[in-house]
Amino acid sequence: MQRYWKGDIEAADPRRRDRRNFELLRAFGTELPGRSPFYGNRLQGVDFAEIDSWDALADLPVVEKPEILADQAANSPYGSMIGCHPDEIVRQYIGPGPQTTYWTAADEKIAVDDGAWAFWTNGFRPSDTVDITIMYHWVIAGTLMDDACRAIGCATIPGGIGMNEQHLNVWRWSNVSAVFAFPTFLDQLGDAASEAGLDPANDFELRVITVSGEQREADAKQRMSEFWGGAAIREFYGGSEVPFIASESEDGSGDMHINPDLIVEVVDPETMKPVPEGSPGVVVATDPRRRAYPMVRYFTGDITAGLTHGVGSSGRTTPRIGRILGRHGDIPRVKGLFVVPGQVGDGLSEIGVFETFQLVVTRPGHQDELTIRVETVDPEASGLADRLSAAVKVATRLTADVELVAVGTLRDQPTIDDRRQL
Repeated sequence: MQRYWKGDIEAADPRRRDRRNFELLRAFGTELPGRSPFYGNRLQGVDFAEIDSWDALADLPVVEKPEILADQAANSPYGSMIGCHPDEIVRQYIGPGPQTTYWTAADEKIAVDDGAWAFWTNGFRPSDTVDITIMYHWVIAGTLMDDACRAIGCATIPGGIGMNEQHLNVWRWSNVSAVFAFPTFLDQLGDAASEAGLDPANDFELRVITVSGEQREADAKQRMSEFWGGAAIREFYGGSEVPFIASESEDGSGDMHINPDLIVEVVDPETMKPVPEGSPGVVVATDPRRRAYPMVRYFTGDITAGLTHGVGSSGRTTPRIGRILGRHGDIPRVKGLFVVPGQVGDGLSEIGVFETFQLVVTRPGHQDELTIRVETVDPEASGLADRLSAAVKVATRLTADVELVAVGTLRDQPTIDDRRQL
């Protein structure tokens, strides 16, 4: 059986891998401005033949999520970033924003292979039966992960979200040995198992569980492993723009190895230049392969504990990033989904004019909770909070409590108040 999903490049001399990736980037970037109007404007005057080092790459501008949202809003569904003819698109995912993630057939194969790499690196193997406990519609999640696990050879169950008791019953019925779940949902399943009097060590055959999509506490993986009968808890990291950026090795060393086919930096969010090794910074990812939805220096907004180099305990030589500590900027991730303030405002506007509001994010137990504080001239208005909550759910797909407050209450308050202790 193969050791590394992507082959020897994962354990190659880092200089060889960098040379290969920068060669790909130069070829990719040279034609990119002619294919993508967005980059044609963004990269005016850039000679990609000179992008041959990390320092040269760091001189390029970053691309941020609000720019992508605005670009697509001006020309839905693809915006001006598209790098191919629209007829070549074979897959659209529609995420919060709204934001379209789109692929050609070749791009989709790349994404599935990257997903298989992430799960394989975590320790998933052909003998596993896998429950994918994440949304299978609209967003770039369940279907992509399902394809990735099946590419490995796993027997995959499209479990989806919710239905705690059903998941636990299926784990016993189908001898599920591997699971993907958001950390908070895995904890919900743990509560359900305890309430049902189940003993994970004896009632299940769980071998490896991958968590991703949310921030987690520093000790969460150890706590989860102990509860789930010693199952290995692994994680990977990515997003809709660049799906599989880094993945923890099967030996559980902790940090996540960078996808060898990506070019990843950790930068100071003020200067957009790389930070010293081991220092916290924001993950910036470049994919020199995808045509339809190209990403050159995508500023994820996610702050990692740091980037380290050297040979990992699994023998991989790819750099590693630490735990995701939080987000820079004003787009928090709640229950695994980004919450765009402008999108919340659109939902509120369906009911009335509410110019001032605040998003309060908490995690009192195992589940993120979102409260939206809205200024109104009549905080006691009957039924208004419920109507606003329903409108926000349509706009964001998230259930939020709405708290009505008097005009002036939120003066000088931040738009985002993230109170989670992560």
